[in-house]
Amino acid sequence: MVRSCIFFLLLLIISVLADPKVVSLSQTNSHGSLTFTVESGGQIYLASGDDNQLLKNIQLTTGSTTIPLDQLNVFNNDGTPKFITATGSVILTTSNNATTSAGLSGYIYVTTYQQAQDPTFSVCVLKTTQSIRKTTMKSTVVVLNTILKQNSVDYTMPRMTSYVTKINSSPNTNLKFHWDIPALSGEDGTKNVFFQNPIVLRNEEGPYNVFFDNVEPLQVGLNYWYFTSNGPVNMFLENKYISDISYWTTAVNTTGLIMNKRFYTNHIVYFRSDATRSAVSGVFESAYLTSSLTIKISGQCSSFGENFNNQENITQATAWVELRPVNMTVTSTSVFPGTFYIQYFAFAGNDPAPKPMC
Repeated sequence: MVRSCIFFLLLLIISVLADPKVVSLSQTNSHGSLTFTVESGGQIYLASGDDNQLLKNIQLTTGSTTIPLDQLNVFNNDGTPKFITATGSVILTTSNNATTSAGLSGYIYVTTYQQAQDPTFSVCVLKTTQSIRKTTMKSTVVVLNTILKQNSVDYTMPRMTSYVTKINSSPNTNLKFHWDIPALSGEDGTKNVFFQNPIVLRNEEGPYNVFFDNVEPLQVGLNYWYFTSNGPVNMFLENKYISDISYWTTAVNTTGLIMNKRFYTNHIVYFRSDATRSAVSGVFESAYLTSSLTIKISGQCSSFGENFNNQENITQATAWVELRPVNMTVTSTSVFPGTFYIQYFAFAGNDPAPKPMC
């Protein structure tokens, strides 16, 4: 009897700690229903840029509630996305044929119960533009992108992306961007950070923080991602793509991002600099490669580079050098090099610039 009670208690704990879910609408099929287990009390969101007439043909059922997806594909009066609360499993049924279903870009996102109850946790569905303003001392915001509806700029343009600008935070606020979705309670992930401000550097005296007042526009070409912050933060998100294959930074002290998930062409970043002062430049990087990748920061007389082969996985490594950068190139021998995230940075030092040795 005691063993039985312990067994059922363990099942209850596992159920309570169930992970959140992301389910693509392209998995639906008119020949049967699609059922997936979620945590009761979790919030169900839809992120979709698909035609509402097609979404109307998909029914979502949880517990005693059934709703066509076009009714979930809306925003509340305050601009937050509509959601319904899960009461048991989620069932999707559709009258769309297989070809139509396969072409759908939207997806269902279901939080955990704990996330739904957390006042510091929120969800943003990005269809056009979204201003995010967080005033609390802790926040986790999940960003659900939708399909881009613009003419192709170049073949590296992702299917979904967030164009992030006007980031405003303080040196005392740790702002971190993460790939994927937050698991369980939404606490800060430690192995999936691809952008951070301030950035942590280390020298012979130990670690120290470098904060950037200026952040370049960030092209986050992911279906979904999230950010965490332990202080107030503002930013502006747009559902648009602007090519950054050749890019000029906007300030001497600055940080930006180059990332890839699909097709890739070689990138170059040109840096602004203060010729009268010393400088530091470097990268914060994660890479999961299928082909070689080379990162090279070039100065007036010298350069700093890293070469990675297709067998290497790098997670949250930081490399920097005392070098006033002229440009940085990120190159690969393939248009399918794999997944990588490269946060680059440069800032002027306090010392006068050394005389060129070339």
